[in-house]
Amino acid sequence: FGAMRARGAAATDIVVLAVAADDGVMPQTREALAHARAAQVPIVVALTKCDLPQANPEKVKMQLLNEGLELEEFGGDVQCIETAAKAGMGLDALEEALLLQAEVMELKAPIEVPATGVVVEAQVTKGLGAVATVIVRKGILKPGDPIVVGTEFGRVRLLKDSRGNTLSQAGPGQAVVVSGLRGVPAAGDEVLVVGSESRASKMAAARGARSEEFRLGQLARMQAEHGRRMQQLREQEYERKRELKRRLREIQLSGYKSRSAADLKAMRTASMQLEEQQQRMAAAGESQEAQVAKLQQVLGQAGIDVDRDLDRDRDLAAADVQGSQAAADQADSVQSFSAAADQAVGLPPDAPTVTVLIKADVQGSAEAVRDAVTAAGEGKVQEIPGGGWV
Repeated sequence: FGAMRARGAAATDIVVLAVAADDGVMPQTREALAHARAAQVPIVVALTKCDLPQANPEKVKMQLLNEGLELEEFGGDVQCIETAAKAGMGLDALEEALLLQAEVMELKAPIEVPATGVVVEAQVTKGLGAVATVIVRKGILKPGDPIVVGTEFGRVRLLKDSRGNTLSQAGPGQAVVVSGLRGVPAAGDEVLVVGSESRASKMAAARGARSEEFRLGQLARMQAEHGRRMQQLREQEYERKRELKRRLREIQLSGYKSRSAADLKAMRTASMQLEEQQQRMAAAGESQEAQVAKLQQVLGQAGIDVDRDLDRDRDLAAADVQGSQAAADQADSVQSFSAAADQAVGLPPDAPTVTVLIKADVQGSAEAVRDAVTAAGEGKVQEIPGGGWV
């Protein structure tokens, strides 16, 4: 409807703005007013349904003033006529207003030039083929004239008025139905009479090529814009996944390295839920404390107790420290025992010594090592040239 109003405003010389006296100014009224102003066409306001009990013409006039229309009765130049179609009220006054406006504008059209016009609507009818309703703007349109209509062409075969009567010609300002076109034109296309049908065919082909080139250009721009948009979406998705991986690494470095594959999958799912939750909370404008609470809630639903796991990791670290300290103390005690043993047997300071630490985990291992050491002390152990001892 918006395109139809725009075409009407561009094709006419005077715009009649119809406003219902019981409804007042509506969104479609503002749209039609905007199209009329864009086309720089004079406006005549027709207040309809003024015979209804709920009609309030004065209120509607005030609304029109608020929309920027300066009515004559308020010192402006826009005529406003109260009408009622069923009662026949105000129709003569509306006609007089239009004639007065046309006289003020001094509307004239040459007739000794090739006819031109504009298509109001077009369709295919049975028996006539493609027909178009045309308003003649200048010149005289007659049957047999070769015409170009947008990207279509043909020769005028028949002219009819709005009542179906056949016409011999149509002058400026007259609306006629034209048949004889090779195809259906678009509403708003310009009608032009040319010298011959071959010239009309060439002009229509050239217009069609330009129209196709324009269409392809628009399609290429749309595809380029779509490609840029998809690239932006892919980059955003890549950054989102990258941030998700970074957060998973942070969680793993915080004490979840030893978890199983099922636990990692649960953490990944919880992190994705957390990502969506944070986006919703950011859109809602929630505080950082609320986000932390939601984080703990999501991790709890996934079976992850952050405080419990951190306590467990601290206990394991403390146990490792204690084990390392015990090993160091044991090594010190062995070294002290070895020095005491050397002093007890009266070995010289530069004598070679072997310190053996026996851990009796297997039955008889301690006795076997003791016998081997005793044999070595008595000289019963000999080294084999290839390696090893007997």
